[in-house]
Amino acid sequence: MKDEFAPIKMDTWPMAQSFYYYSQMAPTSYSLTVEIDVTKLRKHLKSKNLKFFPTYLYIISKVLNSHEEFRVGLKDNTLGHYKYLNPAFPQFHKDDKTTSLLWLNYCDDYKTFYKNYINDTKKYGNDHGILTSKGIPPKNTYAPFNYRSPCNN
Repeated sequence: MKDEFAPIKMDTWPMAQSFYYYSQMAPTSYSLTVEIDVTKLRKHLKSKNLKFFPTYLYIISKVLNSHEEFRVGLKDNTLGHYKYLNPAFPQFHKDDKTTSLLWLNYCDDYKTFYKNYINDTKKYGNDHGILTSKGIPPKNTYAPFNYRSPCNN
């Protein structure tokens, strides 16, 4: 999948003044934290023998990709919108308690996304080091690293 990118025309973009202010005058970044009760989802997935984490990644990716504002990014020093964002996530290694960064191409279809997650974690899941052998994530990647499993509370 190509990381299709559409440059923003700053002279006509309604958010240009705000972008300039928050990126140049008062530099800041943003993150989004939402608390969600996933009890029913977990029960449903368990009844279908499906894993929670790839479903979580799909839901978050679907929400982010449905809003153009969340797909704004810089590419080659040009501000623009990516057509879609890919999730990057830590792949935990039980043997030495380390993680490696793995990423997944976004797919709008849940079944395909889930299957791709399972295939990629099988293929790259035992790769140790900061990155798996899949390589460096593309520029249109986001990281949902603040995931907090309800099992760890």
